[in-house]
Amino acid sequence: MRIVLVAPAVNTGAERGFYNRQEVGLARGLAQLGHEAIVLKVVPRGRNPESEDLGDNCQIIDVPARTIGSHGFVDLRRLESMRPDAVVLFADLQLCVPGVGRWCRQRGLPFVEVVGTIDSNREGRAMLARWTRWRNLREFRRSQVVAKTPAVAETLAGNGVSATIVPVGLDITVLPRADTELRQKARNSWGALPKEPILGFVGNLAPYKAPLGLVPILLELRKEAPWKLVMVGDGPLAGEFDSAIESAGLSDWVTRKSRMPNEEMWQLYEAADVLVNLNPGEIFGMAIVESMFYGTPVVAVEAPGPRFILRDGFDGRI
Repeated sequence: MRIVLVAPAVNTGAERGFYNRQEVGLARGLAQLGHEAIVLKVVPRGRNPESEDLGDNCQIIDVPARTIGSHGFVDLRRLESMRPDAVVLFADLQLCVPGVGRWCRQRGLPFVEVVGTIDSNREGRAMLARWTRWRNLREFRRSQVVAKTPAVAETLAGNGVSATIVPVGLDITVLPRADTELRQKARNSWGALPKEPILGFVGNLAPYKAPLGLVPILLELRKEAPWKLVMVGDGPLAGEFDSAIESAGLSDWVTRKSRMPNEEMWQLYEAADVLVNLNPGEIFGMAIVESMFYGTPVVAVEAPGPRFILRDGFDGRI
């Protein structure tokens, strides 16, 4: 069966090679089951589209299309040319959801919508989010829906949508297997001393990720031991975060990289003694799953994603 996975969200944070993309993890899983899996990734017009053969009947194809903010509008003619036997759409609050659903129903194609949230964390767009939520919920009631977490499934059920819970897939092909030698190399890459404990953070430096909360945490930890913070992330709060670190006298104990390719992310997870997640609205948490892959414990604030992924007291603490 040829399954086309449509990823319409336009997000520079999910740029290929710099983020463990959920659609790729799912595509690899479907390919392992014997299907042909094609990821159709919407990119803004004007960007050079790329194609990547992932092997084993799995590939990614960039399709330039009209975009509004983070919303990508799927080129249905291109989708038609792929002759899919089934379509999977990463839906959430994307504006294209009803159009893709209608297109699939008209052709009698099996259609699955993957939903991670029906709420928006973008400030100043409440009216658009409410309208899109109402519009997409109406579409979800007509389709087969997959929810990333039990919390999302409960929210959907409260709005008359039945959903099956399926966690996000992790593409482990970009993550080398953990070992002792790898850990030492990772610590060296961050300039960590042998007995220096390391706190790790991965995420967008935006208000909803609460990165400024790292400052008092590091100050408190350093009262007990010479903790160092290593992090990968950039965003609208980057300047404010760097200033807060400097004002707190922590500049010598913080190393921040704006971005890091997938193939190098192991350096953070292997180096860290613990990864912290401060997002109270965390939908899932790819960094949490990647950290668990390396056996690095996670401390996270209470949120739907960590509550579903972490075994409190075993994989970390909530």
